[in-house]
Amino acid sequence: MAVAYDQISTLVTRDVNHRRAGNLAVEAYDELGAALSGYLRANLRCTEDANDLAQEVYLRIARHKDVNQIQSLKSFTFTIAKNLLRDRSRRCATKLAANCVHEDDVKLESATCDPLQQIEADEMSNRVASTIANLSPACREAYRLSRTYHMSYSAIAKHMSVSVSMVEKHISAALGAIRGACDAY
Repeated sequence: MAVAYDQISTLVTRDVNHRRAGNLAVEAYDELGAALSGYLRANLRCTEDANDLAQEVYLRIARHKDVNQIQSLKSFTFTIAKNLLRDRSRRCATKLAANCVHEDDVKLESATCDPLQQIEADEMSNRVASTIANLSPACREAYRLSRTYHMSYSAIAKHMSVSVSMVEKHISAALGAIRGACDAY
């Protein structure tokens, strides 16, 4: 009989501790939720991952077996968060290490070309830059917006306060001038 009583009292104690732990998790969420989220976001730089880790912190508080030993809810909560961050970092490092290749195992082809080819490429680049610099300001601006900023013709037309057909003419003139400079080389 004493064994049955001990089993029941143990079950009651576990149930009470479980309820206390759940209440403690709710209290941590209410009192420390914003600070915990900020701490996790600052360390993870990803809101979704920070939210997931915060949920894990609350779950660990709710599953804690002996809530009576917790002296400071704030310290306990942030210790759990710090440990979860450390575990996550270790897992990521392990995954990265598994995907790494030692530098001695990699054979790289020479990226340098023949010095004559390099001189020709530099001359061609200078010729194109000079041609673009000699375009009319409107033509140069339309070409720059199209090629550098990848703007659509309609966006360029709106930006420059001209028609789309005028943008087409400017870019066509710029491309013709560049093509002519390259052909002359």
